Amino acid sequence: MKQAGKLLDVSDSYISQIENGRADCPKDDRLKPYLDLYGKIGAKYFYELCRSWEKESTDEDFIKDNASKLTKDNQSLIKAMMETMLARK
Repeated sequence: MKQAGKLLDVSDSYISQIENGRADCPKDDRLKPYLDLYGKIGAKYFYELCRSWEKESTDEDFIKDNASKLTKDNQSLIKAMMETMLARK
């Protein structure tokens, strides 16, 4: 992602957001550099990849995306659980 970000002059976090469905796939004149970088693939295939990436979500993504939806008490509870788990390493 870092290499792709450098080559496309965007942040690696933006590339990650595209791959994880948290940002829209580039369109129009911004799309061609992505197609070239990812092996001169077609736009339709690139959009299919974006959609399939959107469906895949890691546990870390789930935690990041949903932590703010919890009550402050539940956030504190999860924080304490994570601190306990990390201390065991």
